[in-house]
Order: sequence, then C-alpha cells, then structure tokens
Amino acid sequence: MNVHLQTPRLTLRDLEQKDALALFELDSNPEVMKFLRKPSQSIEESQAMIEYIRAQYIQNGIGRWMVEHREMGAFMGWCGLKFMNDCVLNGKTNFHDLGYRLLPAYWQQGYAFEAAEACCTYAFEVMKLPLLVGFADVENTGSCRIMEKLGFQIIEDFYYENQSHHWYEKTL
Repeated sequence: MNVHLQTPRLTLRDLEQKDALALFELDSNPEVMKFLRKPSQSIEESQAMIEYIRAQYIQNGIGRWMVEHREMGAFMGWCGLKFMNDCVLNGKTNFHDLGYRLLPAYWQQGYAFEAAEACCTYAFEVMKLPLLVGFADVENTGSCRIMEKLGFQIIEDFYYENQSHHWYEKTL
C-alpha cells in the first residue's frame, strides 16, 4: 500500500483492487452521484475504474487516492489529482484536475475540504504545478463551496453532460 498524504484526520493512499466493493458502494449511491454520471451498476465497473486509476499512477505519476479515516481506518471516498490527457473537457486537455467524492456519512464535516487542501498543497509544493483545475455542477453547492474555500476562481461556465458547470482554476 502506497500512502501519499496524511492529514490530522485522513490518510490518502493508492486505490487497490481490494477497494472495489467500497468504491462500488460510493459510486452506486444515487445521492453521491446526483451531480455526476449515472450510478455504477456493478462491482465490475468499480474494478475497471480501479485498473484505470492504477494505470494513471504509472503513466502520469498521479491519480485519485482512497481517503480513509486515520483513527478508524474506514473507507470514506476518494480525492486526488488526475492528469486529464485522455479526454477533452470544456475544449481543454492536458491539465491537472482536482476531484473528490465522499460517502454522505462524511459530508459537512470538513473532510472533503481537508483532503482537497492536502492535494492542492501536494500539487503546488511537491509537483510544482503552475495550475490546478476543478469543475462542478453549478447546483452542487457543497462542491462549489469547497472549491471557492480552497481559493479556486470561477473562470467560466460550460455545459457537460447537458448540465451547467463552473470551470475553476487555481494558480500557484
């Protein structure tokens, strides 16, 4: 297990195939996926997602990380950076995206902000990135609040999967 970051309450580590059931619990939850893609329908989708993320670790040196509660060791969700080089989003490609997704039991307790803040610090201080990008459905007030609290600025709005999204950027 490769641990990348620890905060006072969280451990962020590589996703592994043993996490497939927990990831399926997260990605099949309609409440979690309300502003995202369609909820996962099978554990095989979660297994394939883990393989995709693990390939990003090798190809891009970065990827989404499992978020665990440090004291309890409980799976909470994921957070991390993704080098967006295999798609075009808002007319752009080859950028680092900050993303996060937690189970509802961990919402509104500062966990997503804590994990995302640690990832921002990692991006700017360790990776020396000049720019981080984030995007969120304009109706996802929780995610938008986290982005803005982290110091991201709304650059523009765009449509993604027929929904209006804010395009956020943060520079060093």
